[in-house]
Amino acid sequence: PHASIGLAKAVTDQREIESGVYEVDLALVVENLSQDTTALNVQVTDDLSETFAAAISFEVMGIPDVGSFTAPLSPYDGRDNIAFLSGSDSLAPGARETIRFTVRVNAGATSGIFLNSALVTTALEPGGEATAADFSDEGSEPDSDGDGFANGPGEDDPTAILLGPEAGL
Repeated sequence: PHASIGLAKAVTDQREIESGVYEVDLALVVENLSQDTTALNVQVTDDLSETFAAAISFEVMGIPDVGSFTAPLSPYDGRDNIAFLSGSDSLAPGARETIRFTVRVNAGATSGIFLNSALVTTALEPGGEATAADFSDEGSEPDSDGDGFANGPGEDDPTAILLGPEAGL
């Protein structure tokens, strides 16, 4: 049997640094929803260049905190390296881990809602074909209905990042 894996993503804080430039703190919660199967070779990817295509620029600030997971050799930058992890770590049944990072976005005159989704996968071998996968759900609970599967109705909603006047910033 393969592990059932889930992912949630939330904005934990955001602030305007200067006119049109924002720093957004994000948290990704990875959870092995299986009762008795270890999730092998866990990987989380997130392509921020798609999310912030309308922005002037974006930059991941520093190196993401990947908790007990192993970071990749080339740090996550959301553009050229979209992998948060080395892809060789396991996650025990029922275990959760949180990845935290900050992105600085120069939205310029553009304001509004930027929608973002990340993807978690597990595989039999590092970098191998995924045996389980889940797109992130907005918030901090990968399996919001508690049924043991993270890809049910309403559980893969993109995370809304609100920047500009509409966000009250």
